[in-house]
Amino acid sequence: MDQLYWVSWACLVFTVGMFAAGIPACLQIIRKRSTQDVPFLPYLATNINNVLWCYYGSLVRDSTILTVNTIGSCIQTTCIIVYIYYTNEKTKIIRLTFYAFVCVMAVLLYFNYYDLTPDRLINQLGLAASGVTVAMYSAPLAQLREVIRNKSVKSLSFPLSIATFIASSLWTLYGFLLDDMYVSLPNVPGIATSLVRFYLFWLYSSPSETLHV
Repeated sequence: MDQLYWVSWACLVFTVGMFAAGIPACLQIIRKRSTQDVPFLPYLATNINNVLWCYYGSLVRDSTILTVNTIGSCIQTTCIIVYIYYTNEKTKIIRLTFYAFVCVMAVLLYFNYYDLTPDRLINQLGLAASGVTVAMYSAPLAQLREVIRNKSVKSLSFPLSIATFIASSLWTLYGFLLDDMYVSLPNVPGIATSLVRFYLFWLYSSPSETLHV
C-alpha cells in the first residue's frame, strides 16, 4: 500500500475522533437536561466547516475529505439538535443557526449557479473552506488567554489537544502528498495552537488536570 493510502486512513480515524470530542458534552447536556457551561458556537462553526469541505471533497473527487466531513457534519448536526432542545435560549440559538444556514446556502448557491470554470470554482471554494478552517482553529485563542490570565488549564482538554495536533499534522501531510495547498495550509494553525496548548499544560497543569477530558 502506498503512503497516501495510510495517511488518508489515519486522517479519517483521528479527525472523526476529534469531531467526536464534542459528544461527551452533548451527553452531559442530556444527562443534566441543561446546556449550562457548554458553548454552542463550536458545534455550529465545526458544522459549517464540515459542509464546505464536503462540497470541496465532492468537487475534487476525494473520498477521504468527503467521508470525514460527512461523518463530522452528522455528529455536529445531532449535537446542535440536542442543544436546541435543552437550551433556555431557544430563540437566540435557533436564530443564530438559521443565519448560519442562510449564509452557507448563499455561498453554495453562488458556487452552483455563478458561471465559474471548474478550476475557478475549486479555487474559490478552497479559499472559502480554508478561511473557515483557519477561523475554527484560531477560535480557542481567546480561551488560551483566559488560561494564561488564570494560570489554570481546567478549561482545556488534553486528549482533544492531542487529537487536534495529530489530525492537523496528518491533514497537512495529506495535502502535501496531494499537492493541494487548500488542504495542507489551513491545518498549520491547528498544529500551532495545539503546541501552545501543550506548553500551557506543561506550565500550569497538575497531573489530574492533564488527564482532564
